[in-house]
Amino acid sequence: MYPLFEYEYYQRGDVIIGGLFSVYTSTNMLPMLDGVCTLPYVCSQLDRAEYEFLMAFFFAIVEINKDPNLLPNITVGYHLFDTCGYHIKAINSVLKILTGYKGSVPNYSCMEGTQVPGFVGDATFVPTIAVAELLNIYQYTQISHRVTDPFLNDREKFPNFYRTIPSSWVWYEIVIKFLKKFRWNWVGIITSSDGTGETELRKLRKEMTRHGICIEFVIYLTDNEDINRKKALIIEKSTTDVVIVCGHFVYQYIALFEESKVLRQNKTLILNQSWNVMGSPVISLKQTCNCSIIAMHPPNNIPGLDAYMYNAHPSKRPTDPLLEDIWLAMFNCASSNEYKTDLFRSYNFVPNVTCTGTEPLVYHFSNKYDPRFYFIYTAVYALADALHSLDPFVFYYKHSSILEASTIEDIPVKLFWKQDKIPQARCNDPCLPGSRKVSTGEIHVCCYRCVICSEGEVSNVIVKANNQNVSFILLTSILLSFLCVFLFLGRPVDITCMLRQILYGIFFSIAVSSVLAKTITVCIAFKASKPGSVWRKWVGEKISNSVVLITSFVQVLICVIWLSVSPPYQEYDLHFSPGKIVIQCNEGSVIGFYSMLGYMGFLAAVSFVLAFMVRTLPDSFNEAKYITFSMLVFCSVWIAMIPAYLSTRGKYMVAVEIFAILASSAGLLGCIFFPKCYIIIIKPERNTRKFILNKIRL
Repeated sequence: MYPLFEYEYYQRGDVIIGGLFSVYTSTNMLPMLDGVCTLPYVCSQLDRAEYEFLMAFFFAIVEINKDPNLLPNITVGYHLFDTCGYHIKAINSVLKILTGYKGSVPNYSCMEGTQVPGFVGDATFVPTIAVAELLNIYQYTQISHRVTDPFLNDREKFPNFYRTIPSSWVWYEIVIKFLKKFRWNWVGIITSSDGTGETELRKLRKEMTRHGICIEFVIYLTDNEDINRKKALIIEKSTTDVVIVCGHFVYQYIALFEESKVLRQNKTLILNQSWNVMGSPVISLKQTCNCSIIAMHPPNNIPGLDAYMYNAHPSKRPTDPLLEDIWLAMFNCASSNEYKTDLFRSYNFVPNVTCTGTEPLVYHFSNKYDPRFYFIYTAVYALADALHSLDPFVFYYKHSSILEASTIEDIPVKLFWKQDKIPQARCNDPCLPGSRKVSTGEIHVCCYRCVICSEGEVSNVIVKANNQNVSFILLTSILLSFLCVFLFLGRPVDITCMLRQILYGIFFSIAVSSVLAKTITVCIAFKASKPGSVWRKWVGEKISNSVVLITSFVQVLICVIWLSVSPPYQEYDLHFSPGKIVIQCNEGSVIGFYSMLGYMGFLAAVSFVLAFMVRTLPDSFNEAKYITFSMLVFCSVWIAMIPAYLSTRGKYMVAVEIFAILASSAGLLGCIFFPKCYIIIIKPERNTRKFILNKIRL
């Protein structure tokens, strides 16, 4: 297959920046040409706005070559193709650019002394992913100015892919924060039937599940209007007032919105970032879709671009093939190329006269503040700055800020809802005080019924926010540590000598392991809050339970080895007090005893360091500062206990051990649980979700 008309742009230079654009957004097959059976195709669906973005690329090249401080004595050229949104044409275009010849010859370059440093990628997902996989083979850089799909975030698969537009991860975070802000947990989703729509739906569903948000329905838009019309009935019968639109913008959305009056007037749409750059269709939607929300990029004006655009005229750009096609469509005139004129006639254009190129035109931007202009402009400058920075003695950074990750800031805004009423997007209303949730047996956890609480039961937000399972393990291990004291009292026998050291070593290790698990949970929760963080998969109770299990098992293993090699036993000391026989416990293996104590000290030290590092991080109820104090008390007690233990014998040595156990256990109990009890009993007004969320913001 080959294109009937090739849309190619080339400017000589010392370095050549490759470029792929989709001014034509589709292709049509032409099986017969002049009676010969061939397989040519023509590009169709001309988009004038995409040509404007192509002009932004040209303008960036002009600005770079005019700048004496950027790549001095080097001329930047370009080699561009219109891919027509067709991935095979995109791959062939890349090979032609790398070859530097009319034909595409893989692994061969006809460009003597000229290099291609990288490519500015296409506007659509399928050609972009195809080109990214090809360029990875040759280790060429591709910078995308439009594709936001998170699939391309994988640095192992696409190490040479970058973009100047924020990834879809940012949009996911915005949507989740917005839903949680209004306590919406029951929404519908409409998505496009393509790879991007499926990927965004999968990621969005995963994030919603993690935050306890349920999906009432999922609608895939297709090219079949009858099927879409039936799906619109599902939306109209739904109970939620909030519908999220994800995937690529497709014109089936407009048809669906115009078809469904309920969707236009009664539903609040949350639109992704691809909608804020769609021009006139979105403007019409603003007039029909009530109280909808769209993720907007901040506007950026490029000085001089508007004047450059106004000079887009065939008389000044006589060899511009796309400008000629735009001229044919705008003025309904014929081309000097008969094939092209016949092609436009097939699109219901009936040319009256031949285009002269002198037709009057007042050129207007679709929207000169459209952020897509800036994304393309920045992509070209990023490649130029990268080339300039290859000189180790020059550091020049003006436009090369490529956005790898984004931060989301809370900006106060005033929203105006229909009839001053916030849309409802909950399967059930929140249970009132004095009642609790009971599952209704449905698959959605957001759907439940409220029943009156039993006598003596209360809802405790702080307990829920502090990992109930680990807190219970910690409390139980502290209680058992207190009880270990009784094994040190009374006449020593072999069994008590073995049990008292082993048990308090294991129980203390479980307690300190629980504290360590709480600290690690705070660290992971903070790291996972960043967009696109790889730590998200570690969030949950599994990691904390694993930490407690593994670290406690190590102590159990030390104690088992100690018991197997040389366990503690009862002994008679005839020398400590003349005339008296002192019955006491001999620790058996000194190495085993101090290994047990040393491991406890190691866990406590790690917990102390981690807790101190994360003590100021925001969290629903950050225990790190309390853990810091508890570990400080624990370490202080046992550091002071060791010299006292070594310098005493008999009942005084036992008293030192008992004091160390009681003091360290009380330190853990008081420092970690006293603040919670204080809030629950003395300050119950702080034991609310609202108070904790406000504390996080502060």
